[in-house]
Amino acid sequence: MVFISDEISIPDTEIRFEAIRAQGAGGQNVNKVSSAVHLRFDIHRSSLPGR
Repeated sequence: MVFISDEISIPDTEIRFEAIRAQGAGGQNVNKVSSAVHLRFDIHRSSLPGR
């Protein structure tokens, strides 16, 4: 669960995390290990209240 405020939270089932290889220049391990994370969230299908 991701808590936005006391009244608003997002269930883990609505969020997807994915470890990926980082893009661009970097240290010697940047293209060898998963060193970045993509966060995906579909706001139109979420349970967040409309405004």
